[in-house]
Amino acid sequence: ASSWITIIWNHKNGQSFFPIFEKRNRSWFAWIFILGNEDEAARWESSIKIRDAEKKSQLEFCGPVFPIDMKGTEVMEKMKCLALSDKQVDMMKSEEGIQDEEMERGFNSKIIISYDVKLIEDEGF
Repeated sequence: ASSWITIIWNHKNGQSFFPIFEKRNRSWFAWIFILGNEDEAARWESSIKIRDAEKKSQLEFCGPVFPIDMKGTEVMEKMKCLALSDKQVDMMKSEEGIQDEEMERGFNSKIIISYDVKLIEDEGF
């Protein structure tokens, strides 16, 4: 399994989020952890978009945010998160703009993923 935490993201409201992109077997998964418990996670929803470099294709997933103490394997096996096949990732990746330094470290392509969160509106009256 390969796992990448792309960034620790400090939201303007003070929350910290952890966007995840992980490969397991021949599938790729993306989701967002929050530095908080299940109740805090339930207040948020995520939007994850993957697009090709030419901006001709885009996949989007909207779903839950997960508490940081939940195992990634549980998210991938039982929860709702973005799941992609190797073929889908191959279709979306690009070799343009890869720096020499990145090539030397073994990176030969890139995929553009944007993560966003929003507070779920309080449905009380």
